[in-house]
Amino acid sequence: MALVKNYGLSTTDDVAFNVVFAIPNNCDYAVTTNTGKHYVTVALKKGQTVPSTTYINCSINLSAISDILDVNFQQVLGSITSTKPKMKVDNCM
Repeated sequence: MALVKNYGLSTTDDVAFNVVFAIPNNCDYAVTTNTGKHYVTVALKKGQTVPSTTYINCSINLSAISDILDVNFQQVLGSITSTKPKMKVDNCM
């Protein structure tokens, strides 16, 4: 089961981006930045073992790094981590 659905992004100035996505309501997410990439890690809340079928909408603001927005979702389910979806935008001057 995918922990990330209905994802996309928008911008008004090619530097600041609004990233939207939906996750099960019994999951949390954390955002980290490393080596020019933003990572959004989604995992079940403590004590949960199965993702809910009810999704909630999330929205975060991220900035382009060196004129590129690179976002990688890391979905953690049990001992398995998958890195998808990935979004990369290089439309700066």
